[in-house]
Amino acid sequence: MAEISKKTGFLCRLEYAYKDGNGKKQSIVGESEIPAMGLQIFRAPTDNDSHSPSGIGEKGWISLGLNRMEHTLKTCAVADRLPDRCTVKIHHTYRCLQKADTGFHHYVITRVWADGHISFEQFVQPFGEMGIIPRVGVRIPVNPNLSKVDYFGLGPKENYPDRCTGAYLGRFRSTVDEQAEPYIRPQENGSRGRVTYAALTDLEGTGLLVTGDRPFAFSALPYSAEQLSRVRHDSELEREETVMQFTI
Repeated sequence: MAEISKKTGFLCRLEYAYKDGNGKKQSIVGESEIPAMGLQIFRAPTDNDSHSPSGIGEKGWISLGLNRMEHTLKTCAVADRLPDRCTVKIHHTYRCLQKADTGFHHYVITRVWADGHISFEQFVQPFGEMGIIPRVGVRIPVNPNLSKVDYFGLGPKENYPDRCTGAYLGRFRSTVDEQAEPYIRPQENGSRGRVTYAALTDLEGTGLLVTGDRPFAFSALPYSAEQLSRVRHDSELEREETVMQFTI
């Protein structure tokens, strides 16, 4: 079952029945303030950002407060109901609190198919004056019971577009806790690039499988970007629901 909120336009419920037909259901979306499939432009600053003009400068992305943008749902309407699918078209806007004329339009076409899978088409349009955009993606808070990670992409350790020479392409399996890199000062971490599929499952193998029409980057961490940017020491981190993030 998939449910989209008419008030926010975000995915608010997603659950599947177990294959054995015993009536049990696995809830995928966790109970969190993080909007499921909401636009994610912000990332936790790294050590390098702390002295980079594009990070902390007058027009830097940290100064814009991309983690505190004002969200408005413009439209959320069912476009069609067919035997094999239901289509919902959604338009969000996000405005920077420091510069109300700067922000993003986020257009989403969501299709819920009769066989149980859901497809999302995303279009992001920035407006106003801004410099470097640190990330363009979406994220979803996931039930912490889904603790096992399986993906095909670059690994086994974290890698980024400017730091992936030491990674190789393959299938990797681990846990959510093992995906995080324990930096002394918490910051952006744990991304895996050139991913063709990523799965989070419980101990019985039931969970969420994500694929794309082209390779993408993803992370699955027990901490949100907000918490990683807020605390100063790794000992201050408190485990949250798993935050699964996808960079378009």
